[in-house]
Amino acid sequence: AERKWVETLNRKVVDVILENKKWEFFVIEENDPLDFHFIGWWIEEWDTELETVFKEVAEESWYNDIEVIWAIERTYFYSQGFRHTKQKNQRTWGKFFYAKLLSESKISSEIDDWHHKWRWVKKEDVSDLITWEAHLSAWNIFSQWLKAFTEYWKLINSWDFDGLAS
Repeated sequence: AERKWVETLNRKVVDVILENKKWEFFVIEENDPLDFHFIGWWIEEWDTELETVFKEVAEESWYNDIEVIWAIERTYFYSQGFRHTKQKNQRTWGKFFYAKLLSESKISSEIDDWHHKWRWVKKEDVSDLITWEAHLSAWNIFSQWLKAFTEYWKLINSWDFDGLAS
């Protein structure tokens, strides 16, 4: 819950589910309190969503050679609450992106300054580890590959619409 008399940050954000070539997923560990979540940050007013994805993956993981596969459908979210790590209220809204690591190419990042810990997690273990509700919800949508069908096809069992192109 938000706390009275504490600064409130209002931020549009992007969050990233990052996968490596071993089909493992990058998870950040916060220690106070113990929280596990994906990469994410607010979008600076001069940046686009995609620019922020690339920038934040590099800053929070040190990997700088990624491919953004897609924005994950149905993961637009809003959350609010007290952020213990910042000692501020935080209201955020945004969406999740799925990205793949193309190489082990690295740069200096927040990890070098010990801002947080991280780990690569097997797909079957991610949902047991993630503690942020919005991140767990996005993971469930992503991991079940719940993606809208957008290909060309014919409709069936659609009453008056049978045979029409989708």
